[in-house]
Amino acid sequence: MTLEYDQENQNLEVVAGIVDDYNDWFGLVVTAVSYPEEKNITDNIHKPLSFTSWVEKGKEDGSVAEDIIENLNEMHLDMMSRGELIIEIAASGNRPDYADFTDFKHLFDAFTGRLRRLERDSLAEGAGFDELTGLRNDKVMKDDLEKEMERVARNGSPFSIIYTRIDRFFTHEDKENVIRIVSNNIKKCMRTFDDAYYLGGGNFVISLKQADMIGATSATNRLQNFVKTDEENENNITLSYCMSEPVSCDDVEDLIANMKSDLDSFESDDDVVLKFVEVSPLQRYLDDLQG
Repeated sequence: MTLEYDQENQNLEVVAGIVDDYNDWFGLVVTAVSYPEEKNITDNIHKPLSFTSWVEKGKEDGSVAEDIIENLNEMHLDMMSRGELIIEIAASGNRPDYADFTDFKHLFDAFTGRLRRLERDSLAEGAGFDELTGLRNDKVMKDDLEKEMERVARNGSPFSIIYTRIDRFFTHEDKENVIRIVSNNIKKCMRTFDDAYYLGGGNFVISLKQADMIGATSATNRLQNFVKTDEENENNITLSYCMSEPVSCDDVEDLIANMKSDLDSFESDDDVVLKFVEVSPLQRYLDDLQG
Protein backbone atom coordinates (compact mmCIF):
# COMPACT_ATOMS: atom_id res chain seq x y z
CA MET A 1 0.00 0.00 0.00
CA THR A 2 2.81 2.41 0.91
CA LEU A 3 4.63 1.55 -2.32
CA GLU A 4 1.51 2.26 -4.42
CA TYR A 5 1.00 5.55 -2.57
CA ASP A 6 4.61 6.58 -3.17
CA GLN A 7 4.37 5.71 -6.88
CA GLU A 8 1.17 7.73 -7.21
CA ASN A 9 2.75 10.73 -5.49
CA GLN A 10 5.79 10.51 -7.75
CA ASN A 11 3.51 10.37 -10.80
CA LEU A 12 1.63 13.48 -9.67
CA GLU A 13 4.92 15.31 -9.07
CA VAL A 14 5.95 14.49 -12.64
CA VAL A 15 2.59 15.77 -13.93
CA ALA A 16 3.07 19.03 -12.00
CA GLY A 17 6.49 19.40 -13.64
CA ILE A 18 4.95 18.84 -17.09
CA VAL A 19 2.40 21.60 -16.45
CA ASP A 20 5.22 23.95 -15.44
CA ASP A 21 7.18 23.12 -18.59
CA TYR A 22 4.22 23.84 -20.86
CA ASN A 23 3.31 27.02 -19.00
CA ASP A 24 6.84 28.27 -19.70
CA TRP A 25 6.55 27.23 -23.34
CA PHE A 26 3.17 28.94 -23.72
CA GLY A 27 4.54 32.10 -22.13
CA LEU A 28 7.26 32.26 -24.78
CA VAL A 29 4.72 31.72 -27.56
CA VAL A 30 2.58 34.57 -26.19
CA THR A 31 5.65 36.82 -26.03
CA ALA A 32 6.54 35.95 -29.64
CA VAL A 33 3.00 36.76 -30.78
CA SER A 34 3.05 40.06 -28.89
CA TYR A 35 6.42 41.13 -30.32
CA PRO A 36 6.75 39.47 -33.76
CA GLU A 37 9.41 42.04 -34.73
CA GLU A 38 11.77 40.46 -32.15
CA LYS A 39 12.99 37.50 -34.24
CA ASN A 40 15.22 36.06 -31.50
CA ILE A 41 12.21 35.14 -29.34
CA THR A 42 11.03 32.37 -31.66
CA ASP A 43 14.59 31.02 -31.88
CA ASN A 44 14.42 30.26 -28.15
CA ILE A 45 11.09 28.41 -28.25
CA HIS A 46 11.71 24.68 -27.95
CA LYS A 47 9.12 21.94 -27.68
CA PRO A 48 9.02 20.53 -24.13
CA LEU A 49 9.97 16.86 -23.90
CA SER A 50 8.55 16.04 -20.46
CA PHE A 51 5.08 15.03 -21.65
CA THR A 52 6.36 12.66 -24.34
CA SER A 53 8.71 11.02 -21.82
CA TRP A 54 5.86 10.63 -19.32
CA VAL A 55 3.63 9.03 -21.95
CA GLU A 56 6.33 6.57 -22.99
CA LYS A 57 6.97 5.60 -19.36
CA GLY A 58 3.24 5.27 -18.69
CA LYS A 59 2.85 2.91 -21.63
CA GLU A 60 5.79 0.80 -20.49
CA ASP A 61 4.94 0.37 -16.81
CA GLY A 62 1.16 0.86 -16.91
CA SER A 63 1.33 3.65 -14.32
CA VAL A 64 -1.26 5.67 -16.27
CA ALA A 65 -4.51 4.29 -17.68
CA GLU A 66 -4.43 3.71 -21.44
CA ASP A 67 -7.59 5.78 -22.07
CA ILE A 68 -6.07 8.76 -20.23
CA ILE A 69 -2.82 8.54 -22.18
CA GLU A 70 -4.65 8.23 -25.51
CA ASN A 71 -6.88 11.24 -24.86
CA LEU A 72 -4.04 13.43 -23.58
CA ASN A 73 -1.83 12.42 -26.48
CA GLU A 74 -4.49 13.45 -29.02
CA MET A 75 -4.94 16.79 -27.27
CA HIS A 76 -1.17 17.29 -27.17
CA LEU A 77 -0.82 16.61 -30.91
CA ASP A 78 -3.63 19.09 -31.70
CA MET A 79 -2.14 21.74 -29.43
CA MET A 80 1.41 21.40 -30.70
CA SER A 81 0.25 21.44 -34.33
CA ARG A 82 -1.60 24.72 -33.74
CA GLY A 83 1.29 26.07 -31.67
CA GLU A 84 3.86 25.36 -34.38
CA LEU A 85 1.73 27.26 -36.89
CA ILE A 86 1.44 30.22 -34.50
CA ILE A 87 5.22 30.21 -33.96
CA GLU A 88 5.88 30.11 -37.73
CA ILE A 89 3.66 33.14 -38.28
CA ALA A 90 5.36 35.06 -35.46
CA ALA A 91 8.80 34.10 -36.82
CA SER A 92 7.83 35.65 -40.17
CA GLY A 93 7.23 38.98 -38.40
CA ASN A 94 3.43 38.76 -38.48
CA ARG A 95 0.71 38.27 -35.90
CA PRO A 96 -1.62 35.26 -36.24
CA ASP A 97 -5.35 35.78 -36.71
CA TYR A 98 -7.16 36.35 -33.44
CA ALA A 99 -9.43 33.33 -34.04
CA ASP A 100 -6.44 31.04 -34.70
CA PHE A 101 -4.64 32.16 -31.56
CA THR A 102 -7.83 31.82 -29.49
CA ASP A 103 -8.28 28.23 -30.73
CA PHE A 104 -4.68 27.50 -29.78
CA LYS A 105 -5.20 28.99 -26.31
CA HIS A 106 -8.34 26.89 -25.80
CA LEU A 107 -6.37 23.75 -26.64
CA PHE A 108 -3.57 24.77 -24.27
CA ASP A 109 -6.05 25.46 -21.44
CA ALA A 110 -7.80 22.14 -22.07
CA PHE A 111 -4.52 20.20 -22.16
CA THR A 112 -3.04 21.67 -18.98
CA GLY A 113 -6.45 21.53 -17.28
CA ARG A 114 -6.73 17.83 -18.09
CA LEU A 115 -3.28 17.24 -16.62
CA ARG A 116 -4.16 19.11 -13.41
CA ARG A 117 -7.32 17.06 -13.16
CA LEU A 118 -5.28 13.89 -12.71
CA GLU A 119 -4.47 15.06 -9.19
CA ARG A 120 -8.15 15.48 -8.32
CA ASP A 121 -9.04 12.18 -9.95
CA SER A 122 -6.45 10.35 -7.85
CA LEU A 123 -8.52 11.22 -4.79
CA ALA A 124 -11.80 10.06 -6.34
CA GLU A 125 -13.11 6.52 -6.20
CA GLY A 126 -12.25 4.71 -9.43
CA ALA A 127 -9.82 7.47 -10.41
CA GLY A 128 -12.69 9.44 -11.90
CA PHE A 129 -13.49 6.86 -14.59
CA ASP A 130 -16.32 4.39 -15.05
CA GLU A 131 -14.87 0.93 -15.62
CA LEU A 132 -17.59 -0.32 -17.99
CA THR A 133 -17.69 2.64 -20.38
CA GLY A 134 -14.29 4.29 -20.05
CA LEU A 135 -16.13 7.59 -19.58
CA ARG A 136 -15.85 9.74 -16.47
CA ASN A 137 -18.10 8.82 -13.58
CA ASP A 138 -20.75 10.76 -11.68
CA LYS A 139 -18.49 11.18 -8.62
CA VAL A 140 -16.36 13.76 -10.42
CA MET A 141 -18.99 15.30 -12.68
CA LYS A 142 -20.19 18.02 -10.30
CA ASP A 143 -16.68 19.32 -9.65
CA ASP A 144 -15.79 19.21 -13.37
CA LEU A 145 -18.91 21.09 -14.45
CA GLU A 146 -18.54 23.70 -11.71
CA LYS A 147 -15.02 24.43 -12.89
CA GLU A 148 -16.32 24.81 -16.44
CA MET A 149 -18.95 27.27 -15.23
CA GLU A 150 -16.24 29.24 -13.44
CA ARG A 151 -14.42 29.44 -16.76
CA VAL A 152 -17.61 30.72 -18.40
CA ALA A 153 -17.85 33.44 -15.72
CA ARG A 154 -14.21 34.48 -16.23
CA ASN A 155 -13.97 34.35 -20.02
CA GLY A 156 -17.56 34.46 -21.24
CA SER A 157 -16.84 31.45 -23.45
CA PRO A 158 -19.81 29.25 -24.40
CA PHE A 159 -20.39 25.86 -22.81
CA SER A 160 -23.19 23.35 -23.27
CA ILE A 161 -24.44 20.14 -21.69
CA ILE A 162 -26.37 17.26 -23.23
CA TYR A 163 -28.27 14.90 -20.93
CA THR A 164 -28.70 11.64 -22.84
CA ARG A 165 -30.68 8.50 -22.07
CA ILE A 166 -30.92 5.13 -23.76
CA ASP A 167 -34.59 4.77 -24.65
CA ARG A 168 -36.36 1.84 -22.94
CA PHE A 169 -33.03 0.84 -21.42
CA PHE A 170 -34.40 -1.74 -19.00
CA THR A 171 -36.16 -3.67 -21.78
CA HIS A 172 -32.83 -4.57 -23.40
CA GLU A 173 -31.56 -8.04 -22.52
CA ASP A 174 -27.82 -7.45 -22.93
CA LYS A 175 -27.62 -4.11 -21.14
CA GLU A 176 -23.83 -4.05 -20.89
CA ASN A 177 -23.46 -4.45 -24.63
CA VAL A 178 -26.00 -1.68 -25.24
CA ILE A 179 -24.08 0.62 -22.89
CA ARG A 180 -20.81 -0.26 -24.65
CA ILE A 181 -22.25 0.52 -28.09
CA VAL A 182 -23.64 3.88 -26.94
CA SER A 183 -20.44 4.80 -25.05
CA ASN A 184 -18.28 4.10 -28.09
CA ASN A 185 -20.46 6.32 -30.26
CA ILE A 186 -20.41 9.12 -27.66
CA LYS A 187 -16.61 9.01 -27.77
CA LYS A 188 -16.72 9.24 -31.59
CA CYS A 189 -18.84 12.40 -31.57
CA MET A 190 -16.71 14.22 -28.96
CA ARG A 191 -13.68 16.42 -29.53
CA THR A 192 -10.51 15.65 -27.60
CA PHE A 193 -11.20 18.31 -24.96
CA ASP A 194 -14.88 17.45 -24.36
CA ASP A 195 -16.03 15.19 -21.51
CA ALA A 196 -18.74 12.59 -21.04
CA TYR A 197 -20.04 10.92 -17.87
CA TYR A 198 -21.93 7.68 -17.28
CA LEU A 199 -24.51 8.10 -14.53
CA GLY A 200 -25.83 4.54 -14.51
CA GLY A 201 -29.19 3.20 -15.64
CA GLY A 202 -28.51 4.05 -19.28
CA ASN A 203 -28.03 7.78 -18.59
CA PHE A 204 -25.16 9.96 -19.76
CA VAL A 205 -24.07 13.59 -19.58
CA ILE A 206 -21.91 15.13 -22.32
CA SER A 207 -20.00 18.33 -21.56
CA LEU A 208 -19.09 20.37 -24.65
CA LYS A 209 -16.41 23.02 -24.21
CA GLN A 210 -16.49 26.16 -26.37
CA ALA A 211 -19.90 25.16 -27.75
CA ASP A 212 -23.20 27.00 -27.59
CA MET A 213 -26.66 25.52 -28.22
CA ILE A 214 -25.93 25.36 -31.94
CA GLY A 215 -22.83 23.30 -31.20
CA ALA A 216 -24.83 21.05 -28.87
CA THR A 217 -27.43 20.52 -31.59
CA SER A 218 -24.70 19.56 -34.07
CA ALA A 219 -23.20 17.10 -31.57
CA THR A 220 -26.63 15.58 -30.93
CA ASN A 221 -27.22 15.15 -34.66
CA ARG A 222 -23.84 13.46 -35.05
CA LEU A 223 -24.52 11.08 -32.18
CA GLN A 224 -27.98 10.22 -33.52
CA ASN A 225 -26.44 9.39 -36.89
CA PHE A 226 -23.56 7.39 -35.40
CA VAL A 227 -25.89 5.22 -33.32
CA LYS A 228 -28.38 4.76 -36.15
CA THR A 229 -25.72 3.63 -38.66
CA ASP A 230 -23.63 1.56 -36.22
CA GLU A 231 -23.38 -1.99 -37.60
CA GLU A 232 -23.40 -3.35 -34.05
CA ASN A 233 -26.75 -1.70 -33.32
CA GLU A 234 -28.81 -4.76 -34.18
CA ASN A 235 -31.48 -4.06 -31.54
CA ASN A 236 -32.49 -0.64 -32.86
CA ILE A 237 -31.03 1.31 -29.93
CA THR A 238 -32.26 4.91 -29.84
CA LEU A 239 -31.32 7.82 -27.61
CA SER A 240 -33.19 10.84 -26.30
CA TYR A 241 -31.57 14.16 -25.41
CA CYS A 242 -32.01 17.32 -23.41
CA MET A 243 -29.63 20.17 -24.26
CA SER A 244 -28.70 23.17 -22.14
CA GLU A 245 -26.34 26.13 -22.27
CA PRO A 246 -25.60 26.82 -18.57
CA VAL A 247 -24.64 30.15 -17.06
CA SER A 248 -22.24 30.67 -14.17
CA CYS A 249 -25.00 31.17 -11.58
CA ASP A 250 -26.62 27.78 -12.29
CA ASP A 251 -26.46 25.09 -9.61
CA VAL A 252 -24.98 22.00 -11.29
CA GLU A 253 -26.98 19.42 -9.36
CA ASP A 254 -30.27 21.28 -9.85
CA LEU A 255 -29.57 21.80 -13.53
CA ILE A 256 -28.85 18.12 -14.20
CA ALA A 257 -31.86 17.06 -12.12
CA ASN A 258 -34.15 19.42 -14.02
CA MET A 259 -32.84 18.27 -17.40
CA LYS A 260 -33.46 14.67 -16.38
CA SER A 261 -36.94 15.56 -15.13
CA ASP A 262 -37.83 17.24 -18.42
CA LEU A 263 -36.62 14.20 -20.36
CA ASP A 264 -38.47 11.83 -18.01
CA SER A 265 -41.73 13.55 -18.90
CA PHE A 266 -41.29 11.96 -22.35
CA GLU A 267 -40.43 8.55 -20.90
CA SER A 268 -42.67 6.60 -23.29
CA ASP A 269 -41.27 8.35 -26.39
CA ASP A 270 -38.15 7.56 -28.41
CA ASP A 271 -35.68 9.86 -30.22
CA VAL A 272 -36.74 12.86 -28.13
CA VAL A 273 -34.66 16.04 -28.50
CA LEU A 274 -35.33 18.85 -26.01
CA LYS A 275 -33.78 22.27 -25.53
CA PHE A 276 -33.78 23.04 -21.83
CA VAL A 277 -35.18 26.38 -20.71
CA GLU A 278 -34.65 27.19 -17.03
CA VAL A 279 -37.72 28.22 -15.05
CA SER A 280 -38.09 29.15 -11.41
CA PRO A 281 -38.53 26.41 -8.76
CA LEU A 282 -42.02 27.78 -8.04
CA GLN A 283 -43.05 27.50 -11.69
CA ARG A 284 -41.70 23.94 -11.84
CA TYR A 285 -43.73 23.07 -8.74
CA LEU A 286 -46.90 24.56 -10.26
CA ASP A 287 -46.27 22.74 -13.55
CA ASP A 288 -45.88 19.45 -11.64
CA LEU A 289 -49.17 20.05 -9.82
CA GLN A 290 -50.92 20.56 -13.14
CA GLY A 291 -49.57 17.24 -14.34
